[in-house]
Amino acid sequence: MSNKIFRFFNKQKEFEQDVPENGMRYSGFYGDSFKRLKKNKMAMFCAMLLILIILVAIFAPVLAPYDPTYQDYSAVLASPSPAHPFGTDEYGRDILSRIIYGSRVSIKYRYRGSGGCLSCGSDTWRFGGILRRKA
Repeated sequence: MSNKIFRFFNKQKEFEQDVPENGMRYSGFYGDSFKRLKKNKMAMFCAMLLILIILVAIFAPVLAPYDPTYQDYSAVLASPSPAHPFGTDEYGRDILSRIIYGSRVSIKYRYRGSGGCLSCGSDTWRFGGILRRKA
């Protein structure tokens, strides 16, 4: 396993040494990765959609037309209209506002879940290394 990792880094080093000799322009690992990403139209579409969702979550208080928790009993189960583009629920709350504010919650828990997986994975690797040394 570690032999494969070392081979990867050696290839990267060989590539970096060959670039100036052959006259190729090398802008770094992240620069070249972004250039490859820009060529993939589906990846760029998904990246723009993700950025849009994050911006909507950040600016939710500005973008939401109503308070998501306000209950308007005169508009219970109203169908979509100019006042409520997605309609209202059984308590008279605006569904569009609830979706916009819900994006904040989903993004927050996505990062918490990723962080939890990262910490569990690193702990597992560390524990595996300790056991390997003892054996």
